[in-house]
Amino acid sequence: MVLQILVEEFIFGDDSPEREEARANLAKEYKIHLMPQPEYTFAVTRRICEHLRDDSTLNDAVAGFKVKLNPDTIQHGDQVLPVVVIYSMLGRDNAQVVLDRIYHAFPEHRRIGRNVTPRDNRRINNLIYWAQSGGDLKHKYRGFKKRNTQFSDTGSHFRGEENRLRHPGTKAEWLVQTIVGRMSSVFAQTSPE
Repeated sequence: MVLQILVEEFIFGDDSPEREEARANLAKEYKIHLMPQPEYTFAVTRRICEHLRDDSTLNDAVAGFKVKLNPDTIQHGDQVLPVVVIYSMLGRDNAQVVLDRIYHAFPEHRRIGRNVTPRDNRRINNLIYWAQSGGDLKHKYRGFKKRNTQFSDTGSHFRGEENRLRHPGTKAEWLVQTIVGRMSSVFAQTSPE
């Protein structure tokens, strides 16, 4: 109920302090998404559970997670839904901890990842992606606001560096992902809808 009120104030509210407060609260929610190939879904789930059990810092930063066990359910119309969703505790710092720990837990991401980006996500590698706030919020926002003034070009997060998670890999990996992300944004802007 509270989330619905925040969403409505954010989308339908005027440029008031209440709307800014709704945006600030919605911006506290981050999700780390994993897109394993179907045959690795159980192994990825098991490894997440093991890391949550053995790493108290990760465990403290995670609110919960869910897994789609049926790979046929990730396609939703023209959008791709994530296979694994890890909900971080509220705030960017918690999300960064989760992203860093999950990134280092799966060094074999090239082999086990699908290399398919879920809707409104920022790519880290073939397996790991992240998003701020929910895809349903962004979909509803686009339905009522024709001009995007709130979200990044990829739709992954609210505009502003204070909302962006840092790539947990090396500087070279971060640079490649930044270039790929910008190219994807350019293609998305130039492709017909």
